[in-house]
Amino acid sequence: MRIGFLSYFNLQAGEGYEHWLSDVSSKLNDHEIYIVTSDKGPRRWDTKGCFEKAQIHEISFKRAIVNRFSKDYRVLNTLFKDVDLLYTLFFTYNRMSLILDFLVASAQLTHDLPVIAGHHNPHDWFSVRTGVLAKLGVAVGKVISSHHVLNEDARLDLVAQGVKRVFKVPNGVATQSYTPREKKDAFKILYVGTLEERKGVNLLPFAVAKLKRTIKEFELIVVGEGELEHVVRQMSENGYVKWLGFVNETNKRELYSTSHVFLAPSKRETFMLTGLEAMASGTPVVTFDIPGPREYVVNGYNGFLVRSLDEMVEKVNKLYSLWKSGSQEYWEMCKNARKTAERFDWAVIIPKLEHMFHTVVKEHYGFS
Repeated sequence: MRIGFLSYFNLQAGEGYEHWLSDVSSKLNDHEIYIVTSDKGPRRWDTKGCFEKAQIHEISFKRAIVNRFSKDYRVLNTLFKDVDLLYTLFFTYNRMSLILDFLVASAQLTHDLPVIAGHHNPHDWFSVRTGVLAKLGVAVGKVISSHHVLNEDARLDLVAQGVKRVFKVPNGVATQSYTPREKKDAFKILYVGTLEERKGVNLLPFAVAKLKRTIKEFELIVVGEGELEHVVRQMSENGYVKWLGFVNETNKRELYSTSHVFLAPSKRETFMLTGLEAMASGTPVVTFDIPGPREYVVNGYNGFLVRSLDEMVEKVNKLYSLWKSGSQEYWEMCKNARKTAERFDWAVIIPKLEHMFHTVVKEHYGFS
């Protein structure tokens, strides 16, 4: 099967979708993969070796839309004509991305093309809902025949809004790339993610201040870049916090395995792959009780789902006490974290994605 993937942002943006696309495109061994992306977004992820099995075209979507004689338009139109299935990242950003969504919905009809809209961002048109653009985005989205979500809350929400065909296939993780290790050093708390308010970075200073009252020696390691860098930089100047910025995959995996707890104060997520990566490294996760983490975090088994910052600090304190006292309960949670991640290994997830792709194609063409 020839599968086309469409992304409004460039692949080096390094967000969740780009990592998902890298893993998926490299593991769909029996298919031809075509990716059309753009020059939009930051370039902070080194993609060398990540998309070797895919044919990639980076274009200007604006030029493709406004000039039908441009090379960019020809690339986009060729994608619509030549693939057997198109997977598009359904997003909310601006009028241009809405026009792109409209072109995809139109291609479904004019090119008789099976299309799947992937919901990898918690701020797509279906979640925004208010405003003229959002209403138009939802209307366009409903034209697209099939949708893919990463968590059960999103599936139920789309169904409630009238979307007819919704597949739920969670994110995956290459568990063989992560190695649980003993955690001997001073208590390490790890945060990995974009430094923005949606990820709860603005809450980190308050969490650190509360933890300082109860834990004498700990270190919060922050990995990531973004608009709230000044918040993390100020924390790092006052001790207890080490900001590493953007780190490569090798160093990130080392941090996952040597940290005692992964802290995720995100306010909205579609899945939160970083939490699953931490679990693959044998590290318990403390996160807010939100869609995404609910797919794999089980209270007291492999981490904790909390409803407030105070409760988040309380659970980190609990893990510290268990670890410090040498309690077997802490190490059981580490083992359970790894067991949980293995349920989401790509060897389990890829067949589910392939089933989705084949089902959409068969239904589109009326095959039994």
